[in-house]
Amino acid sequence: LASGSGDPLWRDDRTVLAYSASWTLVHFLLHGGKGQYRAPFGEYARAEAQGQGGIDTFARLFGPDLGPLEDAWHRYEENL
Repeated sequence: LASGSGDPLWRDDRTVLAYSASWTLVHFLLHGGKGQYRAPFGEYARAEAQGQGGIDTFARLFGPDLGPLEDAWHRYEENL
């Protein structure tokens, strides 16, 4: 949920993959699961804008076990 210029995912030829993953995650949270993630994502975006985001906030809004959410996201990606 957070990265910086020193993050290995955002260096060299990986930047396009990181950007693509970020884009598909946001698209999924807005449109996937028949809209079930839209409200929690809106809450997360508001928290992030207030400097209160991060993994703890994300897990509070989307559940402590993020594995099922990640699996649903990857299934969604396959149909974009």
